[in-house]
Amino acid sequence: MMIEAYYTNNIEQMHNIKKIIHESTLSEYDKNYQTLMTNGFLALMNPKLNSEKLTSTIKNKIFDIPSYTQDKLMLYCDFMRFYSLSDNEIITRNILKQYQSTNDSNIQELILAIVCNILIFSIENDKFENVSYFLNKIQNIKTTPQLLFYKIDIEFFKNIIET
Repeated sequence: MMIEAYYTNNIEQMHNIKKIIHESTLSEYDKNYQTLMTNGFLALMNPKLNSEKLTSTIKNKIFDIPSYTQDKLMLYCDFMRFYSLSDNEIITRNILKQYQSTNDSNIQELILAIVCNILIFSIENDKFENVSYFLNKIQNIKTTPQLLFYKIDIEFFKNIIET
């Protein structure tokens, strides 16, 4: 529900989700975690709701997860905007190093989404010196129906950068 509300930019639904979380039978830990994620998505949807404390808390929560598991990759991908381009490049290099030979299509999908974000941030910041590294690292990921959307996006962003 949270992801759907985020991708449809439905702030009202996101607030409803916070109410559902608050009224749920989740443990206090899970309620706090889910509320933090909801607040993070709200901050991405409306930067006025962002704060240094929220950004820091989410960054710490992501990196409290000891290794780059699928869950951590998903969280990182969702909240990459909270990091600088240079921090994102360093983190993504580590992720690519860890998963350079994975055949897990779910991990590959997350890697492609992360690289898409890197390309977007590079375009936004008009900084392209490291783009070729990331494009080269994902070259060997085969196009499958599951990955097609990301592969097309990457080609689109690559063409923008090259022009």
